[in-house]
Amino acid sequence: MTTRLTLLALLALVSTPAVALKDVNVILTPQQAQHYTLTLGPGALGTLVFPEAVKDVLVTRDGLVDRRKDGNRVLLAGLAGYGSTPLQIVTDSGTYTWRLTLSGDHAGSIVNVTVKDPEETSPAPPTPQASAPTTSLRPGAALGAEETPRFTFTATRDGNILVVNYRVQAGSRAITLNERQFAINGQNGGSVLVKTNLGTLVVAPGTTRYGTVTASAADAGVNPTVLWPYRVGINEYTTRATLNVTPSGNAQR
Repeated sequence: MTTRLTLLALLALVSTPAVALKDVNVILTPQQAQHYTLTLGPGALGTLVFPEAVKDVLVTRDGLVDRRKDGNRVLLAGLAGYGSTPLQIVTDSGTYTWRLTLSGDHAGSIVNVTVKDPEETSPAPPTPQASAPTTSLRPGAALGAEETPRFTFTATRDGNILVVNYRVQAGSRAITLNERQFAINGQNGGSVLVKTNLGTLVVAPGTTRYGTVTASAADAGVNPTVLWPYRVGINEYTTRATLNVTPSGNAQR
């Protein structure tokens, strides 16, 4: 019975000075990486690097590749000289569905595919956004107008409970946020305890998510401030908005 070449053996082979004829180095944007065709061969090593942590790697046919995830990387070791299988990589912020093909012409090759945001390659200065609520950007991580998500908040007082309804509309790129990080500062500057219902949310490009959180109306006051971090790719942002609290009888439906 032929012994399969394991990932550990392949990693040892990479350290040798031999150079394969089919070595490949590719950089993709997250949009380009949604669907991609990757070719390996027997004894080939593929290293896939993503902007966020990898949660799972799935194939539909066994015996073609060995696979392993390591943080934000996926290691693939080619086992066969022919064949094809879908390859699905699930990360913290989304799913990439690729076609993986095996070819004897790519035997022993080293393939590196890196998925990164365009601003990582050529960062642009932040562009002020004339909209409310405002968005605070990490230096060097400006979003274009089509990429910038839109946040809408409405706040009503129901007795001593502040009810905040939110709407998150993604732009041309998916955004990731965690409702447990939804923060409210009272009009006097103090932090207000927020009761949330959900955890991590991923809003796909062009889609909208709705939700509700509650807090103490007495601590929040009439014009509390919302601070909510979110992520686009590997870049982090925070949306900030001042709420105008209305009595529940006057709330808009």
